[in-house]
Amino acid sequence: MRDSSRASSTSTYAMVSAHGLSSNFDCWLSVVTDVMLHPSFPATELADAKQRQMSRLQSQESNANFLTGKYLRKTLYGVTPQGTVSATPASTAAFTVDAVRSFYSKHYTPQNTIVIIAGDITPAKAFTAISDALKGWQKTDLQVAIPPVTTKTESRTVTLIDRPGSVQTNLALGRLAIDRRDPDYVPLAVTNNILGSGAAGRLFTRLREEKGYTYGAYSSLDAGDYRGYVGASSEVRSSVTGGALDEFFNEFHRLGSEPISPVELKRHEHSMVAVFALSLESLQSLITYVYTQEHYGFPEDYWDRYAEQIATVSAEDVMRMGTKYYSGDSMQVVAIGDPSIKPALTKWGEVQEVKP
Repeated sequence: MRDSSRASSTSTYAMVSAHGLSSNFDCWLSVVTDVMLHPSFPATELADAKQRQMSRLQSQESNANFLTGKYLRKTLYGVTPQGTVSATPASTAAFTVDAVRSFYSKHYTPQNTIVIIAGDITPAKAFTAISDALKGWQKTDLQVAIPPVTTKTESRTVTLIDRPGSVQTNLALGRLAIDRRDPDYVPLAVTNNILGSGAAGRLFTRLREEKGYTYGAYSSLDAGDYRGYVGASSEVRSSVTGGALDEFFNEFHRLGSEPISPVELKRHEHSMVAVFALSLESLQSLITYVYTQEHYGFPEDYWDRYAEQIATVSAEDVMRMGTKYYSGDSMQVVAIGDPSIKPALTKWGEVQEVKP
């Protein structure tokens, strides 16, 4: 196995990860921590990174799924950090080595860091090694504050992104919901699984298997540091855009108006518990679980009780989630396709057309 490391970031945290042989742990740990604590940010590498970013941005703007997601978040969050899904050509061009160094100096600080180690190593050795490797890292006065979501859950809007000549419509629907610490997280996760987290979900069954509108239809739950959203999406033939939207809203309404059968509920709960149990065999999953527990301040037995929490979600809980979070009146609609689909969208509200 080769030693390897990588760095990545999301909208709320940055991560440096590495893995290698336990037998030479001290060697590769010193290399990784040296790079993390003493980066040089060569101008040539920044120039290469900017060029790659520009290529990605150009590709994104021709990707229908990216565009529907971009406009959905813009609709949900407005002009806020949460509504920004990507850099722009202008912001990318403005990157300088000094700006990168300044950001690093300000934000890469020990008081905001969680270190997690998994593998064939004792806790004592791991603690000693990390303490020695990071002993020169100086604390600063930085206090991280996640910007709150100040936008409200608004009445439904319908956005059409014109793509003349397209033979299919990309649909994305969403509504503001919860952050990860919300007590509704587990019952809402079960409800999302029922609705459309995979081929066994109601959306997939209805839109693909029964109606033949699409190759797939799915739902999602976004819940992190700030208030996230429940969503659903599909790619359908242009001619069935209206029918597909009808079925999305029918399934949303069904969650809150029709009790789920014990058989269907247990099938989804058993599936989620089985996936969770299998994930415990992965070191990366274990690291993710530990990070989640530490980052959100969950109790030490959170993951010990997680499967039980899933298994005890009731039909009444699912109906409550459906009523609370899948109200059709607040579900935003974004569609990208040929302008001829506009009449099919007007049933759900006044259509705002956008030319990307």
